[in-house]
Amino acid sequence: MWFNEPVGEEEVDFQPNVFLLRKDVAVRLKEPPVQAAGPVTVETTPTAQRPEAPAAETTTEPSEPQTPSVTRLRLRGQIPWELWNRLGRQLIPKVSNRENLSITVEVSFDVAAEHRDGAQRDLKQALADLGLAESVGVEAE
Repeated sequence: MWFNEPVGEEEVDFQPNVFLLRKDVAVRLKEPPVQAAGPVTVETTPTAQRPEAPAAETTTEPSEPQTPSVTRLRLRGQIPWELWNRLGRQLIPKVSNRENLSITVEVSFDVAAEHRDGAQRDLKQALADLGLAESVGVEAE
C-alpha cells in the first residue's frame, strides 16, 4: 500500500481485488501493527562490519571514517500462485539493482507416475525456452 509517498510508473497496475482506499482508511492501515504475522518473512543478517579498535588503544592520528555496516535482507515463505505475476512487476523491480542479489526458486508438485516423464520433458523444454536449462534442474523425488 502506498500513501503519501511517490509511486513509480512500473508499480501502477490494475488487477482484480486491488482497490483504492479513502484517506482515513489508508492512515489507519499505515499505523504500525501491534503484532506482524504472515507467511513471508524478511530476515536481516549483518554481513560485513569493520572491526572496532580495542578500547585501551589510543591514537593521535586522524581517525579513518567508519565504513557503514551492511545487512543482508532475505525473504522466505510461500507465495500463492495468484500473486506470481505481480511478483515480477512489483517486487523484482524493488530488488533488481541491489548488490549481491540472489533469487532462488523451488517448485514442487505431485504428478501421476504414468505422466512423470512427459511432465519432466515439458518442464525441461520450458526451461530451455527461458534460457535456464543449464542453471535449473528438474528432478523426480
